[in-house]
Amino acid sequence: MAQVTSSCVGDAIFTSAYQNNAADMALSRIYALGVADTQLIDIPTVYIDSAMSGLSAIYNTAAVLQADSVYNKYCIHAFPNGFIKTSFTVDLDTTYPWTHAWMAGTTTTGNTSIDNLMSHYGFSVTGHYSIGGVNLAYLHTTMPINTKRFMDSLSRFAGVYSWHDASTVGDAPKRAWFSRDSVSHYSFRIGWGDCLAGCTFSKTWYYTVNNNCDVLLDSAVLYNASGAGGFPTADNCRLGVNDPKIGSFNQLSFYPNPASTSLTIEVPKSEYTYTIKDITGRIAITGKCYGAHTIDIQQLNDGMYLIEVVTTDGVVQVGRFVKS
Repeated sequence: MAQVTSSCVGDAIFTSAYQNNAADMALSRIYALGVADTQLIDIPTVYIDSAMSGLSAIYNTAAVLQADSVYNKYCIHAFPNGFIKTSFTVDLDTTYPWTHAWMAGTTTTGNTSIDNLMSHYGFSVTGHYSIGGVNLAYLHTTMPINTKRFMDSLSRFAGVYSWHDASTVGDAPKRAWFSRDSVSHYSFRIGWGDCLAGCTFSKTWYYTVNNNCDVLLDSAVLYNASGAGGFPTADNCRLGVNDPKIGSFNQLSFYPNPASTSLTIEVPKSEYTYTIKDITGRIAITGKCYGAHTIDIQQLNDGMYLIEVVTTDGVVQVGRFVKS
């Protein structure tokens, strides 16, 4: 397929949706290069910008090079199921008083150094477990950082025996990779079937982005798809939809946008179901109602979300809002 001239500058909506992915890809490249930056917790901006420029160039080709399938239809992301790990178990020595807070499920310990480190990098205690003298705390973050170096720093505190990656076992249905030599290479995969055993079926798109932002779709490869029984259901992120301040899509309105505690949706004179998804396509909230309805969104993390409304006569309307 011929090269397509593109732009390495993404719009604000796309950049917000894929900034964490660029960080994940950047960290993968840093470790592949084996440079001293692997010792940093914060991922240097120069690597993130390099990964983001190519992601933007591919996105800007839209349907010409099937980028709409990657970004808008299947919403394929590298983070949080990529190189950066976000969940860990920590084996604690409970003879140290600060550890008692974690073993009670409380993030704040009273140890200023530990609390500042945890807070700065967005870590929280999400659980705890004790058996046979082993005391484990479960930690999680949503920040795209070099979590290995963070955990190494944490393990230097007295009271921490060891730490282990607690990521989900198996293969992630959606994966994305980045590498660079004289040009940038990207691959995006959607998998389905038994992904705990490595995803039975998949399709992978391979792209090359030149230094002048020209994009080439090298190939789009199906794996074992003859027995797949069709592709998985599309998530339809629709990053290209241009939302007004109060989103209006035919008969759908939702406000405020951004929203912090609640979101009101209005579909005049119609019964409908609604679904709120994060930018990876994960369902966060669902419901069924008629006319105007206010949704409690306080439990959502800050970030961009999609809201999809399906009326009883089958009309699908999609919008986007920011939880802040």
